[in-house]
Amino acid sequence: MKWQPIASAPRDKTMIIVYRPRASGRHIPLVGEDYFDPDYFGGRWMKSNDDSVPTHWQPLPAPPGGAR
Repeated sequence: MKWQPIASAPRDKTMIIVYRPRASGRHIPLVGEDYFDPDYFGGRWMKSNDDSVPTHWQPLPAPPGGAR
């Protein structure tokens, strides 16, 4: 999987892996899961702060075999 620009990320509440630059004084991971909610006050990334928005993304990998 390759990192893709955030402009190409799904905007339909699909959970994805994101990269976001570290904001000063924040403890948000550089890489983590997030999703964009277009219905939340005009749209926003739900697990990122306004000063640490994602810049790149990847789809989530398939779960391990046999996982439920």
